Amino acid sequence: MCDELLWDIGPDPGRLPDAVRRAAARHAERLGVAPTVVYCHPQALNGVREVDGVALRARAGIGSVQWIYLAAKERDNVEPE
Repeated sequence: MCDELLWDIGPDPGRLPDAVRRAAARHAERLGVAPTVVYCHPQALNGVREVDGVALRARAGIGSVQWIYLAAKERDNVEPE
């Protein structure tokens, strides 16, 4: 079963904490498991490292500042299939 979700946070990276909260709730609702990590473009982090217990990790492989990639557990390969 897939435990990953790609989420558009919109054009304002300053909204990252709110976007992570909304995306994490949707992840849990849709996939039945809460995410433990969110991967995002390094420029989107703005110093934020955790939101409500969900770790934020910078990954240059996330193509746009507008997207975050949620996963139920950390992994080495974070590219969506």
